[in-house]
Amino acid sequence: MIIGLNEYSHDTSMAIIHADTGSLLFAMSKERLTRRKHDGGDVSLLMRRGLSALADQFAFTDVAAFAEGIQLVVANNHHFRVAPFERRLPLQIALNYAPASTHTAWNLIGTPAGRLLAPLNLASKATKIEISHHLAHAYSAVYSAPVARGIVIVMDGMGDNRDDWVRAAFHGEKSYYSEERVCDDAPGFLQFPSHVHEARGVGYREAETAYRFTKDGRNVKLERLFKRWTPENEPPELPNHSFEEMDSVGAVYSRVAAIIFRDWNACGKVRIECLSINEIVVIINDNSHHFSDRGVQYSHCFELLTNSFQFVLFVRRVLFQGDGLSSVR
Repeated sequence: MIIGLNEYSHDTSMAIIHADTGSLLFAMSKERLTRRKHDGGDVSLLMRRGLSALADQFAFTDVAAFAEGIQLVVANNHHFRVAPFERRLPLQIALNYAPASTHTAWNLIGTPAGRLLAPLNLASKATKIEISHHLAHAYSAVYSAPVARGIVIVMDGMGDNRDDWVRAAFHGEKSYYSEERVCDDAPGFLQFPSHVHEARGVGYREAETAYRFTKDGRNVKLERLFKRWTPENEPPELPNHSFEEMDSVGAVYSRVAAIIFRDWNACGKVRIECLSINEIVVIINDNSHHFSDRGVQYSHCFELLTNSFQFVLFVRRVLFQGDGLSSVR
Protein backbone atom coordinates (compact mmCIF):
# COMPACT_ATOMS: atom_id res chain seq x y z
CA MET A 1 0.00 0.00 0.00
CA ILE A 2 0.97 3.63 -0.56
CA ILE A 3 -0.42 6.37 1.68
CA GLY A 4 -0.72 10.01 0.64
CA LEU A 5 -1.05 12.69 3.31
CA ASN A 6 -1.81 16.38 3.55
CA GLU A 7 -0.93 17.08 7.15
CA TYR A 8 -0.29 19.78 9.75
CA SER A 9 -2.01 22.51 7.73
CA HIS A 10 -5.69 23.10 6.94
CA ASP A 11 -7.85 20.35 5.43
CA THR A 12 -5.81 17.41 6.69
CA SER A 13 -6.61 14.39 4.54
CA MET A 14 -5.41 10.91 3.63
CA ALA A 15 -5.65 8.51 0.70
CA ILE A 16 -4.52 4.88 0.55
CA ILE A 17 -3.91 3.16 -2.79
CA HIS A 18 -2.91 -0.34 -3.83
CA ALA A 19 0.81 -0.26 -4.64
CA ASP A 20 0.52 -2.69 -7.57
CA THR A 21 -2.72 -1.64 -9.25
CA GLY A 22 -2.95 2.01 -8.21
CA SER A 23 -6.59 1.52 -7.23
CA LEU A 24 -7.97 3.72 -4.46
CA LEU A 25 -8.67 1.78 -1.27
CA PHE A 26 -9.54 4.53 1.18
CA ALA A 27 -9.80 8.34 1.21
CA MET A 28 -11.08 10.74 3.85
CA SER A 29 -10.71 14.30 5.12
CA LYS A 30 -10.18 14.83 8.82
CA GLU A 31 -13.17 17.16 9.00
CA ARG A 32 -15.43 14.16 8.35
CA LEU A 33 -14.32 12.67 11.67
CA THR A 34 -14.08 15.77 13.85
CA ARG A 35 -17.01 17.65 12.24
CA ARG A 36 -14.88 20.81 12.14
CA LYS A 37 -14.77 22.46 8.73
CA HIS A 38 -11.28 22.51 7.15
CA ASP A 39 -9.86 20.75 10.21
CA GLY A 40 -6.09 20.36 10.11
CA GLY A 41 -3.23 19.06 12.22
CA ASP A 42 -1.95 15.50 12.53
CA VAL A 43 -3.33 12.34 10.91
CA SER A 44 -3.66 10.04 13.95
CA LEU A 45 -7.45 9.83 13.73
CA LEU A 46 -7.42 9.34 9.97
CA MET A 47 -4.73 6.68 10.07
CA ARG A 48 -6.49 4.72 12.78
CA ARG A 49 -9.83 4.91 10.95
CA GLY A 50 -8.43 4.07 7.51
CA LEU A 51 -6.21 1.17 8.52
CA SER A 52 -8.85 -0.30 10.83
CA ALA A 53 -11.50 -0.14 8.10
CA LEU A 54 -9.23 -1.78 5.53
CA ALA A 55 -8.05 -4.42 7.99
CA ASP A 56 -11.69 -5.41 8.53
CA GLN A 57 -12.35 -5.36 4.79
CA PHE A 58 -9.44 -7.70 4.08
CA ALA A 59 -10.21 -9.96 7.07
CA PHE A 60 -7.24 -9.00 9.24
CA THR A 61 -7.84 -9.31 12.97
CA ASP A 62 -4.64 -7.39 13.79
CA VAL A 63 -4.33 -3.83 12.45
CA ALA A 64 -0.58 -3.82 13.10
CA ALA A 65 -0.18 -6.92 10.93
CA PHE A 66 -2.20 -5.29 8.16
CA ALA A 67 -0.09 -2.12 8.41
CA GLU A 68 3.00 -4.15 7.52
CA GLY A 69 1.72 -3.94 3.95
CA ILE A 70 2.46 -0.20 3.84
CA GLN A 71 5.45 0.42 1.59
CA LEU A 72 5.51 4.18 1.18
CA VAL A 73 4.05 7.29 2.82
CA VAL A 74 4.04 10.49 0.74
CA ALA A 75 3.45 13.69 2.71
CA ASN A 76 2.96 17.34 1.90
CA ASN A 77 2.49 20.56 3.84
CA HIS A 78 2.70 23.92 2.11
CA HIS A 79 3.36 25.89 5.31
CA PHE A 80 6.56 24.19 6.43
CA ARG A 81 8.66 21.08 5.90
CA VAL A 82 7.22 17.92 7.45
CA ALA A 83 10.40 16.01 8.37
CA PRO A 84 12.10 18.78 10.40
CA PHE A 85 8.81 19.49 12.16
CA GLU A 86 8.40 15.83 13.16
CA ARG A 87 11.97 15.63 14.45
CA ARG A 88 11.18 18.49 16.84
CA LEU A 89 7.90 17.03 18.10
CA PRO A 90 9.10 15.90 21.59
CA LEU A 91 10.26 19.45 22.38
CA GLN A 92 7.16 21.02 20.84
CA ILE A 93 4.85 18.78 22.88
CA ALA A 94 6.79 19.60 26.05
CA LEU A 95 6.25 23.30 25.31
CA ASN A 96 2.54 22.73 24.53
CA TYR A 97 3.16 23.92 20.99
CA ALA A 98 1.93 20.66 19.44
CA PRO A 99 -0.72 18.22 20.76
CA ALA A 100 0.37 14.86 22.15
CA SER A 101 -1.45 13.08 19.30
CA THR A 102 1.27 14.20 16.89
CA HIS A 103 3.89 12.01 18.61
CA THR A 104 2.15 8.66 18.22
CA ALA A 105 2.79 5.59 16.10
CA TRP A 106 -0.42 6.31 14.16
CA ASN A 107 0.81 9.74 13.11
CA LEU A 108 4.46 8.89 12.45
CA ILE A 109 4.19 5.82 10.20
CA GLY A 110 7.24 5.52 7.99
CA THR A 111 9.53 7.58 10.23
CA PRO A 112 12.37 6.33 12.46
CA ALA A 113 10.67 7.87 15.51
CA GLY A 114 7.39 6.15 14.69
CA ARG A 115 9.00 2.71 14.77
CA LEU A 116 10.15 3.25 18.34
CA LEU A 117 6.83 4.35 19.77
CA ALA A 118 4.82 2.02 21.99
CA PRO A 119 2.49 0.21 22.03
CA LEU A 120 2.45 -0.27 18.27
CA ASN A 121 5.33 -0.70 15.87
CA LEU A 122 3.34 0.13 12.75
CA ALA A 123 4.63 -0.45 9.23
CA SER A 124 8.21 -1.30 10.14
CA LYS A 125 9.27 -1.47 6.49
CA ALA A 126 7.57 1.73 5.30
CA THR A 127 9.46 4.80 4.11
CA LYS A 128 8.16 8.36 4.37
CA ILE A 129 9.00 11.03 1.79
CA GLU A 130 7.88 14.59 1.06
CA ILE A 131 7.05 16.30 -2.22
CA SER A 132 6.72 20.01 -2.87
CA HIS A 133 3.24 21.53 -2.95
CA HIS A 134 2.66 22.44 -6.60
CA LEU A 135 4.28 19.17 -7.63
CA ALA A 136 1.72 17.35 -5.48
CA HIS A 137 -1.13 19.19 -7.21
CA ALA A 138 0.37 18.41 -10.62
CA TYR A 139 0.77 14.68 -9.98
CA SER A 140 -2.79 14.50 -8.69
CA ALA A 141 -4.06 15.97 -11.96
CA VAL A 142 -1.74 14.02 -14.26
CA TYR A 143 -2.46 10.53 -12.92
CA SER A 144 -6.21 11.12 -13.07
CA ALA A 145 -6.16 12.80 -16.50
CA PRO A 146 -7.83 10.87 -19.35
CA VAL A 147 -5.13 11.92 -21.83
CA ALA A 148 -1.52 10.84 -22.30
CA ARG A 149 -0.16 14.30 -23.11
CA GLY A 150 -1.20 17.72 -21.92
CA ILE A 151 -0.60 20.71 -19.72
CA VAL A 152 -1.32 21.07 -16.02
CA ILE A 153 -1.77 24.55 -14.59
CA VAL A 154 -1.53 24.96 -10.81
CA MET A 155 -2.93 28.19 -9.38
CA ASP A 156 -2.81 27.37 -5.70
CA GLY A 157 -2.35 30.61 -3.83
CA MET A 158 0.62 29.66 -1.66
CA GLY A 159 2.98 26.78 -2.28
CA ASP A 160 6.38 25.85 -0.91
CA ASN A 161 8.96 28.34 0.25
CA ARG A 162 11.88 28.25 -2.16
CA ASP A 163 14.37 28.41 0.71
CA ASP A 164 13.19 24.93 1.73
CA TRP A 165 14.21 23.60 -1.69
CA VAL A 166 17.63 25.21 -1.44
CA ARG A 167 18.19 23.97 2.10
CA ALA A 168 17.16 20.40 1.25
CA ALA A 169 19.45 20.34 -1.78
CA PHE A 170 22.35 21.76 0.23
CA HIS A 171 22.01 19.05 2.88
CA GLY A 172 21.46 16.32 0.29
CA GLU A 173 18.09 15.21 1.67
CA LYS A 174 17.10 12.15 -0.32
CA SER A 175 13.58 11.95 1.11
CA TYR A 176 12.51 15.40 -0.13
CA TYR A 177 11.40 15.84 -3.74
CA SER A 178 11.02 19.37 -5.07
CA GLU A 179 10.10 19.99 -8.70
CA GLU A 180 13.63 21.28 -9.36
CA ARG A 181 14.85 17.82 -8.43
CA VAL A 182 12.41 15.75 -10.50
CA CYS A 183 11.35 18.04 -13.38
CA ASP A 184 13.25 19.23 -16.42
CA ASP A 185 12.70 22.73 -17.77
CA ALA A 186 11.01 22.78 -21.17
CA PRO A 187 12.59 24.89 -23.94
CA GLY A 188 11.56 28.48 -23.37
CA PHE A 189 10.81 27.95 -19.67
CA LEU A 190 9.74 31.26 -18.09
CA GLN A 191 10.19 32.18 -14.44
CA PHE A 192 9.13 35.35 -12.62
CA PRO A 193 10.93 37.02 -11.06
CA SER A 194 13.87 35.85 -13.12
CA HIS A 195 16.34 36.77 -10.38
CA VAL A 196 14.69 34.58 -7.73
CA HIS A 197 17.80 32.38 -7.55
CA GLU A 198 19.82 35.42 -6.48
CA ALA A 199 17.30 36.81 -3.99
CA ARG A 200 18.64 37.29 -0.49
CA GLY A 201 16.65 38.21 2.57
CA VAL A 202 13.25 37.82 0.84
CA GLY A 203 11.16 34.69 1.17
CA TYR A 204 9.50 33.53 -2.06
CA ARG A 205 6.64 31.05 -2.32
CA GLU A 206 5.11 29.24 -5.26
CA ALA A 207 2.26 31.23 -6.83
CA GLU A 208 1.43 29.69 -10.23
CA THR A 209 3.09 26.88 -12.17
CA ALA A 210 2.44 25.30 -15.56
CA TYR A 211 3.78 21.85 -16.44
CA ARG A 212 3.81 19.83 -19.65
CA PHE A 213 3.33 16.12 -19.13
CA THR A 214 3.53 12.87 -21.03
CA LYS A 215 2.63 9.54 -19.51
CA ASP A 216 2.88 5.92 -20.52
CA GLY A 217 1.01 3.81 -18.04
CA ARG A 218 2.44 4.66 -14.64
CA ASN A 219 5.53 6.36 -16.08
CA VAL A 220 5.16 10.14 -16.10
CA LYS A 221 7.45 12.88 -17.36
CA LEU A 222 6.87 16.44 -16.17
CA GLU A 223 8.52 19.53 -17.64
CA ARG A 224 8.18 23.04 -16.29
CA LEU A 225 6.80 25.60 -18.73
CA PHE A 226 6.14 28.56 -16.46
CA LYS A 227 6.58 29.47 -12.81
CA ARG A 228 5.80 32.60 -10.87
CA TRP A 229 6.91 33.21 -7.32
CA THR A 230 5.27 35.56 -4.83
CA PRO A 231 7.29 37.32 -2.14
CA GLU A 232 6.27 36.86 1.46
CA ASN A 233 5.05 40.42 1.92
CA GLU A 234 4.43 40.03 5.64
CA PRO A 235 6.23 38.16 8.45
CA PRO A 236 5.56 34.39 8.42
CA GLU A 237 4.61 34.56 12.11
CA LEU A 238 1.29 36.16 11.15
CA PRO A 239 -1.73 33.82 10.87
CA ASN A 240 -1.57 31.57 7.81
CA HIS A 241 1.74 33.16 6.80
CA SER A 242 -0.31 36.23 5.82
CA PHE A 243 -1.50 34.35 2.74
CA GLU A 244 -4.05 37.06 1.94
CA GLU A 245 -1.24 39.57 1.35
CA MET A 246 0.59 37.46 -1.24
CA ASP A 247 0.27 38.38 -4.89
CA SER A 248 -1.00 35.20 -6.48
CA VAL A 249 -4.19 34.34 -8.32
CA GLY A 250 -5.32 32.20 -5.40
CA ALA A 251 -4.65 35.03 -2.96
CA VAL A 252 -7.09 37.23 -4.89
CA TYR A 253 -9.90 34.87 -3.97
CA SER A 254 -8.69 34.63 -0.39
CA ARG A 255 -8.47 38.40 -0.06
CA VAL A 256 -12.03 38.89 -1.29
CA ALA A 257 -13.28 36.05 0.92
CA ALA A 258 -11.58 37.61 3.95
CA ILE A 259 -13.27 40.96 3.25
CA ILE A 260 -16.74 39.57 2.62
CA PHE A 261 -16.92 36.49 4.84
CA ARG A 262 -14.20 37.29 7.39
CA ASP A 263 -12.69 33.95 6.44
CA TRP A 264 -9.60 33.63 4.26
CA ASN A 265 -10.46 29.98 3.55
CA ALA A 266 -13.94 30.66 2.12
CA CYS A 267 -12.41 31.05 -1.34
CA GLY A 268 -14.79 28.51 -2.86
CA LYS A 269 -17.73 30.84 -2.19
CA VAL A 270 -16.25 33.54 -4.43
CA ARG A 271 -16.23 33.81 -8.21
CA ILE A 272 -14.29 36.72 -9.68
CA GLU A 273 -14.68 38.06 -13.18
CA CYS A 274 -12.26 40.71 -14.37
CA LEU A 275 -14.22 42.85 -16.82
CA SER A 276 -11.41 45.34 -17.24
CA ILE A 277 -8.20 46.32 -15.52
CA ASN A 278 -10.16 48.77 -13.36
CA GLU A 279 -13.22 46.75 -12.43
CA ILE A 280 -13.77 43.54 -10.55
CA VAL A 281 -17.05 41.68 -10.24
CA VAL A 282 -17.47 39.38 -7.28
CA ILE A 283 -20.38 36.98 -7.65
CA ILE A 284 -21.77 35.45 -4.48
CA ASN A 285 -24.84 33.23 -4.65
CA ASP A 286 -25.82 34.81 -7.98
CA ASN A 287 -25.67 38.33 -6.53
CA SER A 288 -23.10 40.56 -8.23
CA HIS A 289 -21.11 43.05 -6.20
CA HIS A 290 -19.11 45.59 -8.22
CA PHE A 291 -16.02 47.05 -6.61
CA SER A 292 -14.08 49.83 -8.31
CA ASP A 293 -10.55 50.90 -7.49
CA ARG A 294 -12.01 53.88 -5.61
CA GLY A 295 -12.39 51.69 -2.55
CA VAL A 296 -9.17 51.63 -0.59
CA GLN A 297 -9.91 48.31 1.12
CA TYR A 298 -10.34 46.60 -2.25
CA SER A 299 -7.35 48.17 -3.98
CA HIS A 300 -5.10 45.26 -3.07
CA CYS A 301 -7.20 42.96 -5.27
CA PHE A 302 -6.29 45.01 -8.32
CA GLU A 303 -2.64 44.97 -7.39
CA LEU A 304 -2.77 41.19 -7.19
CA LEU A 305 -4.54 40.92 -10.55
CA THR A 306 -2.01 43.21 -12.19
CA ASN A 307 0.93 41.26 -10.77
CA SER A 308 -0.64 38.01 -11.98
CA PHE A 309 -1.28 39.32 -15.48
CA GLN A 310 1.83 37.79 -17.06
CA PHE A 311 0.57 34.38 -15.96
CA VAL A 312 -2.83 35.00 -17.56
CA LEU A 313 -1.08 35.97 -20.79
CA PHE A 314 0.94 32.77 -20.67
CA VAL A 315 -2.17 30.62 -20.21
CA ARG A 316 -3.88 32.41 -23.08
CA ARG A 317 -0.91 31.83 -25.37
CA VAL A 318 -0.75 28.13 -24.53
CA LEU A 319 -4.47 27.47 -24.82
CA PHE A 320 -5.20 29.48 -27.95
CA GLN A 321 -1.94 29.19 -29.88
CA GLY A 322 -1.03 25.69 -28.76
CA ASP A 323 2.36 24.11 -28.30
CA GLY A 324 2.04 21.13 -30.58
CA LEU A 325 0.29 18.92 -28.07
CA SER A 326 -2.56 16.74 -29.20
CA SER A 327 -4.55 17.49 -26.05
CA VAL A 328 -4.59 20.40 -23.67
CA ARG A 329 -6.41 20.10 -20.36
